[in-house]
Formats: sequence, structure tokens, C-alpha cells
Amino acid sequence: MRFDSYTLPARDGHPLAVSAFRPALPRYCLLLNGATGVAQRFYRSFAEHAAERGAWVFTYDYRGIGASRSATWQGPAPCMADWGRIDLASLLDHLPADLPLAVLGHSVGGQLPGLADNAGRIRALLGVAAQSGYWRLWPARRQWRLALNWYALIPLLTRACGRLPGWVMGGEALPREVALEWARWCRTPAFIATPDGRAWRPHFAELLGPARFLVIDDDLAFAPRQAVEALAAFYPAARREVRVVAPAHWGLSGLGHFGFFRRDTPRGLWDEQLAWLEHALGLAPARAVA
Repeated sequence: MRFDSYTLPARDGHPLAVSAFRPALPRYCLLLNGATGVAQRFYRSFAEHAAERGAWVFTYDYRGIGASRSATWQGPAPCMADWGRIDLASLLDHLPADLPLAVLGHSVGGQLPGLADNAGRIRALLGVAAQSGYWRLWPARRQWRLALNWYALIPLLTRACGRLPGWVMGGEALPREVALEWARWCRTPAFIATPDGRAWRPHFAELLGPARFLVIDDDLAFAPRQAVEALAAFYPAARREVRVVAPAHWGLSGLGHFGFFRRDTPRGLWDEQLAWLEHALGLAPARAVA
């Protein structure tokens, strides 16, 4: 496997930090969209494992976070929609056209494909704890805390600090307009919406292939089942399925929102989902990696 790290100019010129994990004989391309405020380095163990099965894996940081936080950028301040309509679209432009293409989206990473005008390139989508963020989709006992976050804490802290500090959500600090748009979406029943609250679904219907959405059984704080099912409905033309991952089935006490990608996650769990992607792309199953 060969590892490359480089900078890709996005469509508007913003520098994006990209990492590529290339097997000797790539069978398909796998683009990994990370979660909000999670730098691409978090996904390295999973990317290496997928590459060992024959996937040419690409990870990247969205503009404004991780290694894509540019001190020299003179263009407009980034917003969350830019992560899909520009950054993801630019990666899809960049990937080799002679291999089938799959996208794995963690959390917000499963929402962004519907914002890219070239989403039709995606042959299969795997969402891991990817959800609609509208706060009333959560269990009633958790709604008060979410309402406090989206209506008060996050907007006020973001405006006071100029960014959303990383400690608030446990990841990278978020640029001001990213955090404010995120909070607005999560207050809005349509979730991804125009400023006046109308649903904004520019390219969701262009994804036509299989789409699997994983509900992590103990991820009640970030992606409960109702929120995952709501996001699946955003992709009306995809062949959708929702699957539950139970940590106990894999001998684990819990996975939560982030555990699927941790380096000590059972490789069998990864192989099960990668085998589904291979099948969705019409490929023969790869040999499981020890």
C-alpha cells in the first residue's frame, strides 16, 4: 500500500488537505467524509484496513478544520454547506474516473453527498451514524439539552469567540459561519434548509445506487434511530436500507458515535460493511484481512 498526503485546490481555490491510501491493485475508490469537527487523521486505521482489501481510499479535511484550516485564504468565510457543495464536489471531480466510486459518510459526512452537483458519480453510499440533526427527532428526555445547545449555547459561544471552541463538541474548533449554519439547520424541521426554513435538497435525488445507513445501537446522544431514518428519506431514488449495529454482538460494551472507527474496533465489523460496499459496487468479495 502506498500512502500520499497532498493539497488539492477546491473548485474555488481553497486548499484542501487530502490523504490517499492506494493498494497495489485498486478495485474501487472509497471517499471517506468525516464527522463535524473530526480531522481526517481519526480515520486512518479504518482507511488502511480498507486499502488492504483493495479500496483506493481518500480522506480529507473540510475547509476551516484540521489541515485544511488556511491562514492565507482570502475568499468568503466557510459555511457548512460549502463542505458538500464545494469540498466534497471537488473531491468527486478529483477521483479516478475509471474505477467504481463509493462514499462512506460519518455523521455529517452522510448528509453532504446530496449537496454536491456531481453526486450522480457515487455508486454506493454507506452512512455510519449519519442523521438528520433536527433536535425533536431525539428521545424526549434528551430534547431539552439539544434545544439549549442549538438555540442558546452554540450561537452565543460562537459569536462571542468568533469560532465554536473545540471543547464544546469534543473535536476541532468550527469556523463561525459553519457553527451558526449547523445550529440553524438543527433548529429547523427540514434540517438542511434555506434561511427561511424551506427544505433544501439540491442533489439528493441524483444518488441512485444502494445506500445503507447504520444505526449504532448505543449512540443515543448523536444519532438515534429516528434521526438516521429521517436522513435516509432524504435520498428518495437510492435503494435504501437501515441496519442496526449492536456493540454486544461484537463483544463490545459500547461504540457510541465514534467507536466504529477506533483502531481497536473488531476488524470483522469493518469487513462486514466493506463486503457490503463491494457487493453494492458489483465486485467479488475481497479476502478478509487478518
